[in-house]
Amino acid sequence: AEQYNLAIKTALKDKKIDILLIVLLMQTPLLDTKIIDIIAKYNKKQLKPIAIIMTGGGFTELQKNRLESFGVPCYKYPSNAIHSLKAFCNYYKLWPPTYISNQ
Repeated sequence: AEQYNLAIKTALKDKKIDILLIVLLMQTPLLDTKIIDIIAKYNKKQLKPIAIIMTGGGFTELQKNRLESFGVPCYKYPSNAIHSLKAFCNYYKLWPPTYISNQ
């Protein structure tokens, strides 16, 4: 979890990175559930949008549900994540709508 923590912390500071798309493979031996709390902590700070790709069995599904309860969007398939993030980015390219005053 500490390597993820360092990578996320570094990416959040990098002005050339706008969104974090993190691939979590919960079944790997060196990754434990601490990563869920780490991601939730960074997501709460709302420094940059964070999205997660997680595939796996029952244990992974439980961790995915935990992340979603913290407001972190999670996807089982990379293609779904990319389509959603593309729509998110396209939406904000049009922000603010012309009917909102810029005062």
